Amino acid sequence: MKHLSANFSFSGAMISPPSGAHAQDSRLTQAYVSETIGQARKNYRLPAVAVTVMNSEKILLREIPGVRVKDRKDQATFDDYFHIGSGSKSVLALMAARLVEQNKMLWQTRFFDVFPELKANARHAYHTISLEDLFRCEAGIRAYTNAAIDRLSMRIVKRRFNWWWNFWL
Repeated sequence: MKHLSANFSFSGAMISPPSGAHAQDSRLTQAYVSETIGQARKNYRLPAVAVTVMNSEKILLREIPGVRVKDRKDQATFDDYFHIGSGSKSVLALMAARLVEQNKMLWQTRFFDVFPELKANARHAYHTISLEDLFRCEAGIRAYTNAAIDRLSMRIVKRRFNWWWNFWL
């Protein structure tokens, strides 16, 4: 019997399927997942949620309803970057610790020793990042943004700072 892994993750919160849900469980259908995501998006006013349901062999279903930016019309896609919520980080930490326990890697293992094909296109500053650096949040990795969003963010920050500065003077 293959056990199912299903985590619906968004901004650090997780919605798990009913206890003991397995691949053959009729409750874990596309309709059930869509309904669960829709309710979570409504309850928490989320612009989008990415969901993947998989077992040890394959992806069983996936869905990404919603928009890239709140109050905009561009639909979110599986090519979009998402912030990894806190719940997802703990699962990833457990998986990494198991690999270290099994002597398949070390905490000092460098990312590009595992994925050398990605090194050529990476920032030079990232070339020596280790697993430990990642889990201690000391890797110095920049946020997943693009230049247009960075410029917009800076304008917003400057506008808010100017308002605050003028308010207190």
